[in-house]
Amino acid sequence: MLSEQAQIAACKYLGQLLADYINSFDYSVEPTVERVLGAEAYASAQAAVVATLELSNLSGDAPFFEEHEAPSIMEPVFACLLHPILSARTATAWCLRCVTMAVPSQLTPLIDRCISRLEHMKSCSDAISGYSLALAALIAAASDCKLGIPHAKPKQVLTCAEDMLKTATQQSRLAVAKISAGYLLLNAVVSMGSPVLKENMPRIIQLWRTAFPRSTKEAEAEKGRGDAFSWQCALEQRSGALGVMLAVANQRELADDDAIKAMLLPIECALVMSSQVGTLIRSYGTKMRALISCVRVRVYQLLMLLPPKSYEHMFHSLLRELVAEITLSDDQSSQLMTSVAGVMCSGAEHTLLAPWSGGATDQSLVEDQLQILSHMGSGALENDITCLVSGSAKDVHNLWPEPDTPQVACLDAAVQAFGRVFPMIPERQKLQITEHFAEVLKNCKHVQRQQAILLNVLCALALAFRGITESRGGTRLDNDALRKISTSVVESGLENGSTPLVRAAAAEALGRLAQAVSDPQNGSTPLVRAAAAEALGRLAQAVSDPQFVALRAQACFDKLRVFRDGRRAGYALALGCIHRHAWAMVALSLIAETGGGMFRGYVELALSDCLTLLLNTQSGNVEVVQGIGKLLTALMTCVGPELGSCGTIEGVRSSLLAACAIQLSHPDPLIKSEAIGGLQQMHLYAPRYVNLGHLVVDIAKFLTSQHLCLRKSSVCCLRQLVQREAREVYSFSLHFLGS
Repeated sequence: MLSEQAQIAACKYLGQLLADYINSFDYSVEPTVERVLGAEAYASAQAAVVATLELSNLSGDAPFFEEHEAPSIMEPVFACLLHPILSARTATAWCLRCVTMAVPSQLTPLIDRCISRLEHMKSCSDAISGYSLALAALIAAASDCKLGIPHAKPKQVLTCAEDMLKTATQQSRLAVAKISAGYLLLNAVVSMGSPVLKENMPRIIQLWRTAFPRSTKEAEAEKGRGDAFSWQCALEQRSGALGVMLAVANQRELADDDAIKAMLLPIECALVMSSQVGTLIRSYGTKMRALISCVRVRVYQLLMLLPPKSYEHMFHSLLRELVAEITLSDDQSSQLMTSVAGVMCSGAEHTLLAPWSGGATDQSLVEDQLQILSHMGSGALENDITCLVSGSAKDVHNLWPEPDTPQVACLDAAVQAFGRVFPMIPERQKLQITEHFAEVLKNCKHVQRQQAILLNVLCALALAFRGITESRGGTRLDNDALRKISTSVVESGLENGSTPLVRAAAAEALGRLAQAVSDPQNGSTPLVRAAAAEALGRLAQAVSDPQFVALRAQACFDKLRVFRDGRRAGYALALGCIHRHAWAMVALSLIAETGGGMFRGYVELALSDCLTLLLNTQSGNVEVVQGIGKLLTALMTCVGPELGSCGTIEGVRSSLLAACAIQLSHPDPLIKSEAIGGLQQMHLYAPRYVNLGHLVVDIAKFLTSQHLCLRKSSVCCLRQLVQREAREVYSFSLHFLGS
């Protein structure tokens, strides 16, 4: 929304601010100088992170690279690559990647500069880390850059990475920095794809092989050798090597049979090492936990990309690690919960969760962090430096990557990998694992830890039931004992005591179970109940037995008649997850959106019902009015440009405008936001019939609203209005300000 001059001014100000903070403390890059970082270093790093990330956001639009202005902005940015704090170096590397997207002519010169500085400052660990982060990000930026880079550059970077890895052991002071830098550069080169890498794949395969033992027997014998530093180097090396394998697996042209075969032994060795986590932590301290989590998350993500047939022989050891991860067995004090519940659930779980669950308010992030089972920490670039080279910087919905902490990412990957592997194992093993889940939950006496484990288990089972349903072989849960224990585990999430998210996950899992062959809740919090309802739905989906589904649904109805507490919400949500008809309005809106012209004949009837409900529904019944808003938006999409014509459509148009006006007068901010979206859509199809003066005044008022959802929808609508009727909007705005 800023003008070009305002963007340039903002960039120059951030550049000056960055220079001030970089110069605010003294730090030496001399390799022989012992250094102790104080509070000023961390304060400087925080300021540098904020400034560089905001610059990365602005650089997509601001043409600030004019000859006389570029140095004042870019020199402080480049200086941040030597900052002693990793977060500042990582944010700076991302900023440089975004800058080259805006100014493609800078890409090759910046790559050359990074290579030159790496050679010149190869005895400084911070320089190796900073310039390699930037170089990797710039190489990956070639996919976003219209000009590309010279063909020889990737090979030059590959040679540089190879040299770093081969010389890492020569100086222990630089070992970790060189290992991390070398594999990150390999990852960046692999991200460029087949044309560059095909002929160099043998070199890359050899480099990742050297990071692992030559056999699983050697891997098992490792636990008795080494010290804390050697294990730190080994874990860093294996995490980096697995990251390169993951990048190769993402490239279909590179992931041929030979490459996949070369990945299997390292994966087996990594699983063997993962089983020794307890020994490593007891011997060398808890700092090993994050490093081991980095290795594990790479293994699980890699296995999700490989054909399951290729690692069938690892199922036993893999499932042992996955179950331990899901049940938090490696850390008896952990209360970590998976973050996949919100993605996994069907959407109906918002009936159990507070408004913060949809991210529709300013306070949603704070509310989320205050939840009992909120996962540890928040996303940050330095949590996973490979995010610098993955994906595209053009994704405007993700201004900069914010990967989760290694522990949370590892748990999420384990839950997803479990859902992939569980459908492929024998029924007897499925029963054993599910019984183990039930036993762990039964024996856990700490309430908060039990809720965390329950949420993890419910999400894993929901994904597993979905996998069973979607399998090509038509697999179903035919084992009565497995059905019974699965239902018991899932329903425990619908009981009193569970959080809203656990209840949502339980509802989803129960629905999936009913679909494959399903009941929900008494002591669960809303979070657990939502998870349980989803799990029940998935269970019903996986069982795919009409009698089983009917029995589960009848059981839910029976519980609804009896209970008068929070359990009612869980069982109601479970019914919705089983039959996927929880909200008739939302279901109808989905049909209208996907039906297109086939739904056109039902528009008038549906619109009549919407108006009747809007007029008769009490203002406190917010969920119903929200559902009406979604249906109205779908009806507008269904009718489309026809709304701008004359004739019989005039009645439909008037009714839609009236419905938007009724919504706009509702006290709830989410409903007002839905109304603004509806008027924006009406302006798209029938601009002549929308009262622009009233709409601009309403938007102007909402721009200062305390509710984020209203401000968002107002800005979105304003963007569309100024593109088509800028003069009129300007005139009405002046009139509003004058009054």
